[in-house]
Amino acid sequence: MLRTRADDHKPLEDLVQNQQGWIYNIAVGMLYHAQDAKDARQEILAKILARPSSFEARSTFRTCLYRTSSTIYSI
Repeated sequence: MLRTRADDHKPLEDLVQNQQGWIYNIAVGMLYHAQDAKDARQEILAKILARPSSFEARSTFRTCLYRTSSTIYSI
């Protein structure tokens, strides 16, 4: 489980930073356009960073990212 203090989001930011390429590839697969995928990646990351509590650790972080992506873009 990802644990952070209320004032320390660095672990989550590091995790998200490491997943940016994967998120982009998922977005390209959904949207078929590079610029749209870059915009989608930013939207997905913003949503995850805004609500870190949405990751409950019942699945992998990538699963959480994929679910967030599919919720936003209804694949």
